[in-house]
Amino acid sequence: MKKIFVMVMVVLTAFSFALAKGTIKGASSSVKKHSFVLYYFYSYPRCSTCKAIEANADFVVKEHFKKELKKGVLAWKPVDVDKPENKHFIKEFKLYTKSLVLAKIKNGKVVRYKILQKVWQVVYEPYEFENYIVNSVKNFMKE
Repeated sequence: MKKIFVMVMVVLTAFSFALAKGTIKGASSSVKKHSFVLYYFYSYPRCSTCKAIEANADFVVKEHFKKELKKGVLAWKPVDVDKPENKHFIKEFKLYTKSLVLAKIKNGKVVRYKILQKVWQVVYEPYEFENYIVNSVKNFMKE
């Protein structure tokens, strides 16, 4: 029983530290500190292509932008637009389907954005998908 208690305490402590740092997906971490955000906006139902776009983008961003993510210059944020608190993104980014969107944030506000529409065409072509995301992010961050 004592071992279980200690394990639960360790897990809760680790979880609270992660929440404080904003490292757990879904944690309420502020976008304000990031210069750039790559959003994946989704809603339900989710088809296999929608899931593939998110999974592939997740891999590419974490593989190619480790430094930027770690420094807080870039954030990767999957967002469920079915949730009431996220519905404003539909109007803000003029979304009409599940979308991968790059946004530049300045003083806590979106000052410019780009919808990466080509992801739907290259999602099942890993090399092209990877190049498209990497080049899009790099070019957007240079502008």
